[in-house]
Amino acid sequence: MALENRKLHVEPYDVRNRLAQLGIEEDWLLSAVRVGQLQRNNCTPHHPPSFPGLSAWADTIKTLRDILVPKDWQIDNPRGLPIVFQSKRKIALTVATGDEATGRAEFDPCTKSPKGPQTRSNISNNQYKLFPEEFVRAAYEQTTAKTGHITWLLLIHSDELTREVRCELSLPVGMSDEGRVDGWDERIILGSTPFDADTLKVPTDDNPSQSPNIIVNVKRRA
Repeated sequence: MALENRKLHVEPYDVRNRLAQLGIEEDWLLSAVRVGQLQRNNCTPHHPPSFPGLSAWADTIKTLRDILVPKDWQIDNPRGLPIVFQSKRKIALTVATGDEATGRAEFDPCTKSPKGPQTRSNISNNQYKLFPEEFVRAAYEQTTAKTGHITWLLLIHSDELTREVRCELSLPVGMSDEGRVDGWDERIILGSTPFDADTLKVPTDDNPSQSPNIIVNVKRRA
C-alpha cells in the first residue's frame, strides 16, 4: 500500500522553486522525456513488443545525462541501475516507467514493473527522511554524506487514451510486496506533453553533447 504523500508540488511557481532548490530546471527534465517519447513514436509494429518502452527509457536516460553532465553532474551504473548524480547536493536521478496515476496529483502512482536490489537499497537510504527525531535526522545526514545520495525517480507514463506523456520527479520511500515502487515522500508534478506527430518534433542537432533543441507544445493540467 502506498504511503501518505507528505509533500506535493503542483502549481508552476511551486514546481520551479522546488526544482531550483535541487539545482534542476523543469525544461531539462521535460526535454529528456520528450526525446524518449519521440523514440517510442518512431517504433513500428515490426519492432519487438517490448522495444518501444525500452528504447524510450534508454533515450530518456541518455538525454538526461547529455543535459546534466556539462552542468557538473556525473554518471554511474550501480548494480546496473543507470543514474546521474550531483556530488555537491548529494542527489541522484534515475528514470522509471510509471502507471496511469503518474503525473496526477489526486492519485498515488507506482512503477509499472518491479525493481531490482539497487532500487530497494536506494529506497532504504531515502527512508531516513521519514523519521522526525533530531537524533535520527542527524544520523541520516551523516549516513548520506558518507555512503550515498538521495535518489529521485523521474517517473513517466505515456497515456494512449489522452495522447499525452505525463511525468513527475518524485522521492521514493516505499515498495510493494511485488517490488513496485509505490511510496513517495515528495512528488513534483511536471508539465504534460501531447505526443501526436504534429506536436512532438526534435530537429536534427549536429552537436549531440548539447541539450537537445525541442519544439513541442507543453500544457499543464488545470
